[in-house]
Amino acid sequence: MKINHLGGALARPPAVANAVGHRDAGYLLRVLSPVEPATAHIVEAAHGRLMDAVASRTLGRSPNFLFGAARTPERLAEGYAPDARDRLAKIAAAHDPAGVFQR
Repeated sequence: MKINHLGGALARPPAVANAVGHRDAGYLLRVLSPVEPATAHIVEAAHGRLMDAVASRTLGRSPNFLFGAARTPERLAEGYAPDARDRLAKIAAAHDPAGVFQR
């Protein structure tokens, strides 16, 4: 587990619109665990308990830190504000209609 203090340039509004979400977050909590197939359910349960414990202080998730079973369309959507999510969906529909790139 790692906690990073955020702010500075990341917190400032961009000069050109982009899809970086949760600029107002004060901290980033990262949890990365090695997973063996036989124990994946144990690790996923532990991560779930941790995320439940911090849920009231969570703004959303960063798509950069979602792996394995945690990388669901619903959780990926939490990484973006609704307007950015809509803009990205339109771009993907126009430029990647076959869904070659993972979203």
